[in-house]
Amino acid sequence: SAILEIKEFSGLFRMLISRQLRIRYRQTTLGFAWAILQPILLMAMFTALFSRIPRMGPEGVPYALFILAGLIPWQYFSRAFSEGTNCLLGESGLISKVYFPRLIIPLIVVIVGLIDLIVPMMILILVVVIFSFDSISMNLIYLPLFLLFQAIFIMGVILWTAPLNIKYRDIRMLVPFLTMCLMFCSPVIFQLDFLGPLLKNILS
Repeated sequence: SAILEIKEFSGLFRMLISRQLRIRYRQTTLGFAWAILQPILLMAMFTALFSRIPRMGPEGVPYALFILAGLIPWQYFSRAFSEGTNCLLGESGLISKVYFPRLIIPLIVVIVGLIDLIVPMMILILVVVIFSFDSISMNLIYLPLFLLFQAIFIMGVILWTAPLNIKYRDIRMLVPFLTMCLMFCSPVIFQLDFLGPLLKNILS
């Protein structure tokens, strides 16, 4: 099976994950801090633009906190979607020289994205505890399960788009536009009640 085959190449798998983590922020001044700064900067921008619009966020929860809770997992999806679509082309040199399960390449994108997500998610939980403790519910225990489902979903998406991108190079040009459209069409910066009953039922 694919899992057993990946297990046989576990050394290569760990090495590629380590390499990806090293090179991701290697030439940046702030390094890993960008994983935290990006959602915070977007939060500040969207809060300035949309916080005064009625019903954009739930009552009793600061809009900045609400939108940060949506942007952090969205950042994981959008980055993994973009990198995963291009991952097979990006590693074409390695693929042509060494045999290993090709499933490893998109799987690394998903795992590295999850590692990037850990610190921003911990900061989000801390901010919620400090500034909106009353809004915490027992549903928080399902967060690891939600992240697992999101990782599986992303893996499924890029297993489809990455091979397509090899044959049709237009795919990588379409992905950024599609990602932007999806963010404004899904409840990342607004709550479902903002859309009205019909659209709410469709997205639910």
